Amino acid sequence: MNENGDYNIPVAAAGFMVKLSSLDKIEYVFTDCNHAFVDLFCVDVTGMNFENLPENLTYLFKEVEKSIKSNKLHFIYGGFDKPKYNVKLGSSGDCYTVCIDDFSDQYSEIENQLRLAVNNIQTGIIATDHGGRITYLNSAAERLTGWGEDAVGKAFTSVLSFSLEDSICPLNVFSPEVYDSNNIEFGGNVILKSKAEKAKSITFRVTPVSLQNENSGYVVFFNDVSDQKKREREIAYLSYHDKLTGLYNRAYFEKKLKAFDEVDYLPVSIIMGDANGLKMTNDIFGHHQGDMLLVTIANILSLACRDNDVVARYGGDEFIVLMPNTTLDDAARVCKNILTLCGNQSSDQSKVSISLGYACKSQKNESMPDILNVAENFMYRHKLLESRSYRSSVISSLQNMLFEKSFETEEHAMRLTGLCSEAGRRLGLSQSDLNDLELFSMLHDIGKIGVNDQILLKPGKLTDEEWIQMRKHCEIGYRIAQSAPELSHVADYILCHHERFDGKGYPQGMKGNEIPLLSRILSVADSYDAMVNDRYYRKALSKEVAIGELIRCSGTQFDPEIVKVFLKILEPNTAELSETLA
Repeated sequence: MNENGDYNIPVAAAGFMVKLSSLDKIEYVFTDCNHAFVDLFCVDVTGMNFENLPENLTYLFKEVEKSIKSNKLHFIYGGFDKPKYNVKLGSSGDCYTVCIDDFSDQYSEIENQLRLAVNNIQTGIIATDHGGRITYLNSAAERLTGWGEDAVGKAFTSVLSFSLEDSICPLNVFSPEVYDSNNIEFGGNVILKSKAEKAKSITFRVTPVSLQNENSGYVVFFNDVSDQKKREREIAYLSYHDKLTGLYNRAYFEKKLKAFDEVDYLPVSIIMGDANGLKMTNDIFGHHQGDMLLVTIANILSLACRDNDVVARYGGDEFIVLMPNTTLDDAARVCKNILTLCGNQSSDQSKVSISLGYACKSQKNESMPDILNVAENFMYRHKLLESRSYRSSVISSLQNMLFEKSFETEEHAMRLTGLCSEAGRRLGLSQSDLNDLELFSMLHDIGKIGVNDQILLKPGKLTDEEWIQMRKHCEIGYRIAQSAPELSHVADYILCHHERFDGKGYPQGMKGNEIPLLSRILSVADSYDAMVNDRYYRKALSKEVAIGELIRCSGTQFDPEIVKVFLKILEPNTAELSETLA
C-alpha cells in the first residue's frame, strides 16, 4: 500500500477484515480496494460486506470465504463462458488481502479454437449451469435435438426428454446420483425426443462440473446411434429369421426344439415339409419364380398354424413346424389344411405343392430328435408317392401354357407326332425310340414358355437381339426336360432340334450325324407342317411349294436321307425325284 493508502500493484486488490457482528455472526467487511479492482469490477467495495456485494462479485467472494475456512490461499475461479481469475489471499491476524488477476484474455484464443473444435465434432454437447439451465449447445447438439439459441437459458428438462427404451418414465439426468458418481454413462437403450418429437436412440454421458468442490453445472455428451441400433436389430432379426420368407430359420428352430422338450409342452408335434417342383420351377421360369413359390408356401404355413407355433424354413426347399401342446390328430388336421390351401393357390401356370410328414412326442422319455426323424421319414415317403403325379401334372400344365402362349397348337403337335412316327417306322426305329420320338414331338418347343410374349408373337421381323432371345428356347426346353425324370431322356433331342445338317444351326453348331437322329427327323417334319399351315404372320403355302422347299434345303438345312423318307410319305409319286437327292 502506498502513502495514499492505495495498493500500488497492477492487479485488482482489496483488503477486508473478519469480525463478529452484534449477533455474534462472522462478517467479512472490506476496508479498501485499489483502482485496478474498481476498473475490473466497476464497483468500489470499501465498507461493504460479503453479503451485500453486487451479483458479479457474489459467487467469487463465496469462493473466497470457503478458501479462508479451508486455509486455502490460492485458487482459480471461473467456468464455461465465465471470466477466469487467478485469486491469491494473504493474511495478518483478522485482516486479509485478496489479489485478483484477470487472465481471461490469455485464454480467449484457446477458447475460440476449442469452441470451433467442439462445434465440428459429431458428438452432441450441451452445457448447463448448476440449476440445470442450458448455457451452450454445439452444432451437433442443435442438429440432433432441433434446438438452437432458443434453448439457451431454458431448463434442460423443459427442452429435452430422455427415457429408457423399455420405460415411458422420463430419465432424470441431473439426479444426485449423477453428481455423486462424478459422471454417469447410459448405453444405446436411451431414447431422446427432439424438438419435433422425433425419437432417436442415443448413448450419452452426464458429467458434473465442480468448482471448489461445489457443483457449478453439468455437461451432457450424447451420440445418435439410431442407425447402429437399426443395424443391430436387423442383424438380430436375420440371426433367427430366413431373409427370403421371413420365417424363423433352422438355428431358431433348433433352439426352440430344446426349449419345448419339457413336460409343460407335451404333447409336442412336428410337421416336416418339402416343396415339390422347386428345381423345375427354377429351370423353367428362373430363380425369381422359384423364390416366389417358396414365399407362397411360407405364407400358407403361417396361415395354417397358430401364433405360438414355430414355423421355420429348415433348408433350401424344406420347411418345419414345431407345435407345442398339439396331438398327432391335431397335426394331421393342420397338414390337411395346408394341402387344401396349396390347392387353392395353384393354377395351370403355377403349381403350389408340398409333401408333408408329421410325428408327435407324447411321453417325457421320448427323444425329440427321434420324433424329428419320424416326421422326416414320413415326409420322404409321401414325396416318393407324390412326385411322379406332381411332375405329370406340371408337364401337362406346361403343354397347356405353350398352346395358350404361342401359335403352337395341340393339332400341330398331333400332326407332328403322326409325321415323325411314320418317318421313324420307315427308318426302322425301335419301339423305345418311337416312344421317345412321340414324346419329343409333343414337347420339342416347350422352352418357348420362357420367351417373352412380345418376341414370341411379334408379327414382323425380329431384331438381332430378339433372335438371340428366341434361340434360347432350345436351352430352356433342355433344362425343363432335365429337371423331370420322365422327360430327361428326350432333353438332348429338344436341345438340338434347331441344328442344321450343314452346321449352321443353333445352339451348338452341330452338323451331319453329330445331330441326334430324332432331332433330324423332327426338323424336317416341323418345317413342313409350319409351311403348309397358316401362321399368325403369313398364310399357308401349298403342298407343292413346301415339298419344293424340302428338296431345295436337302443337304444344307435337312438330312438328305430323311428328306427322301418324307417325300415318300408326303407324295409317293415323288419317289423318282427323291432318288436323285444327294
